[in-house]
Amino acid sequence: MKLEIKYLQARYDSRASFYNKATIINNDLYSYDTKVVSYNKKDNTYKVLGYFSHTTARHIREFLAQVGVMEDITKKDMESKKLFHTSN
Repeated sequence: MKLEIKYLQARYDSRASFYNKATIINNDLYSYDTKVVSYNKKDNTYKVLGYFSHTTARHIREFLAQVGVMEDITKKDMESKKLFHTSN
């Protein structure tokens, strides 16, 4: 499996940049080197792996918006490790 690595860019967030603190590796999101969102290719879903910090929550919301999850994602959703389906 080829490793795809890219930095999350701020498109929806008011920040100008995430300063390379959020990384997408093979469709999974890492924030500060911790895996925070896991992608399941089989059913095209994303699972939030918990609530970590305010900044990481911004990374998670930005990432999910970019992949087509058009829901208002709350701290409670993250704490409950909610599964999201994309509209893409």
